[in-house]
Amino acid sequence: MEFLVQNKEKSSSIGFRKSFEAAQEDYKKGYINIDYATNDTFSEQFINGKGLMTPISVYRVEQLSREMGDSFGMFEIPNYSADSSFNATFGGCNQGFGVIKTSNNIDEAMKLIDWLSNKENNIELLKVSKALPTRSDVTINDVGLENNLHYVKMYGMEDFIYQYPDFYMRDVLINDYFSYGTTALTNNMSIDDLIKNLDK
Repeated sequence: MEFLVQNKEKSSSIGFRKSFEAAQEDYKKGYINIDYATNDTFSEQFINGKGLMTPISVYRVEQLSREMGDSFGMFEIPNYSADSSFNATFGGCNQGFGVIKTSNNIDEAMKLIDWLSNKENNIELLKVSKALPTRSDVTINDVGLENNLHYVKMYGMEDFIYQYPDFYMRDVLINDYFSYGTTALTNNMSIDDLIKNLDK
């Protein structure tokens, strides 16, 4: 997947191919639901104990902790080894603010961002939203989550996580990535055909 982060290679990169080979193998072994591409109730299934693992965002941790109690847990995305030439793990630490350049209220929007970005206000926002901080000088202690094991793990990951691959793609390629990628993951398309479709 390094081509998506460094913008140097196409889908034919070794990392991209290996990631889909691993996903296909997990699907074949039954580690991924057979209805992966169509299931819209996976969250409820997970909460009710009918699923072993599911991806979540930081916004859902509090809800799942509350609804599942001690049955809920999480593990960190592993970082690359210390001798790796590319020290990054894929994830979604994409907490940030932006203003559309065609907005009729750019000045007001910028003032709001300045207000939210103020350290004191940012801390208060994080106490409510439970997201990861946008400021490097805001700590887990500032937000009052230092005793929550799940957030301790998440705060510890933020320094070595890069964006999800789709954040780097133009809109057409994003749609193709999810459509063809799902088809390939469920072994209904070869990885070679997936690569051809994404690189055309």
